[in-house]
Amino acid sequence: MSECNPEKCLNKCAVIGSMKDHIDEHSRQIDYLLSQTVDHELEGAVAAFAEGHSYTGDQAMMIGDGSEAEPGDIGELCEKIQAHIDDIEAAKNILIDGCAGPLGMRAVRGGVEYTVNVCTSPLAPLDGNNEPVNVTRKEM
Repeated sequence: MSECNPEKCLNKCAVIGSMKDHIDEHSRQIDYLLSQTVDHELEGAVAAFAEGHSYTGDQAMMIGDGSEAEPGDIGELCEKIQAHIDDIEAAKNILIDGCAGPLGMRAVRGGVEYTVNVCTSPLAPLDGNNEPVNVTRKEM
């Protein structure tokens, strides 16, 4: 077996790249939810202050899609998203562990050079044929 090379996996493997993109998307979702919570808490506090009422965190807030949510609902949703991120991160680390890096294959057809990188993690499922790959095309 080839020597483990986590740096190649992190930088060149399409499967790991896809997992990183998925993590980044979920992180943006959490950031968005938290920004909406803060924005609406501030809006509510300002409105309540202007009206001479005290604002409590128990009051319903509006989130970006216009639906009403209690502050705890947003926190619970963020926790669920974070748990999903943690699961993806753990799976990513399992795939990287012991992997020599993606396998690069090159071929030329019709004056175009094709290079494809495929995940070679020893823990990648062998029965699947639906996985992301990096394809580079270069005119010769």
